[in-house]
Amino acid sequence: MDDDFQFERDKVDLYKRVRDRSASPLSPKHLRQYDAEFLAFTGADPTQSVLQIGCGSGLFLRFLAARGFTDVTGVDSDEGLGDVLADLKDNDYVIALTDGEAYVDRHQDSRTFDRIVLLDILEHLALDDGARLLGKLKGMLETDGKILIRVPNATSPWGIRMQFDTFDHVTPYAPGRLRELALLAGYDMTAIAGQTTGKPRKVFFQRCLHWILSRLLPYHPEIWEAALVCTFEKKAD
Repeated sequence: MDDDFQFERDKVDLYKRVRDRSASPLSPKHLRQYDAEFLAFTGADPTQSVLQIGCGSGLFLRFLAARGFTDVTGVDSDEGLGDVLADLKDNDYVIALTDGEAYVDRHQDSRTFDRIVLLDILEHLALDDGARLLGKLKGMLETDGKILIRVPNATSPWGIRMQFDTFDHVTPYAPGRLRELALLAGYDMTAIAGQTTGKPRKVFFQRCLHWILSRLLPYHPEIWEAALVCTFEKKAD
């Protein structure tokens, strides 16, 4: 038990040492990406409230500011991000540098959100921890709200490096596993797609390659892209 505890502590210390805490500049590429991944994919609009668990150095939060969102909360367990995220408080954004589950435990009876966002978070958690966090988030989700999730696609040859290139990625995900996770946590998975990045010409050639490989190979991924995005919604009564 002591050895296991020491390994977990060393892993967390390593993650904090290698993590980039510099401010994340928002580029036109990021605007296009999040327009597709968040606005179009979840049907969000600036009148809605948004909670991001694991906001990091604030790239997605700055996107929300650029698109006119005002009721926004960002949560991250890294206390070293205070200076990097300080400018977001000028937008009256709530920044909570605390463990995501601890934040949910404190506020799940007093605050709800239209959209809850977990970008590149669940792969860092053990399955039980991820399912428990999602279960608790139901209490903070509006009746018609949605949770947006992005994770590496462990069944894609392009996603294998993304998932397994770091010890900090604990749980691999794939389309089938995300559907099972939704059931475990008490949700319906209402949409899933591969993350599309890069210039239009590059995306076109990638799709051509995937089409050819899908017809040549007897067994191939359901979704070829390196990362997956999906939405969870509360089960209908």
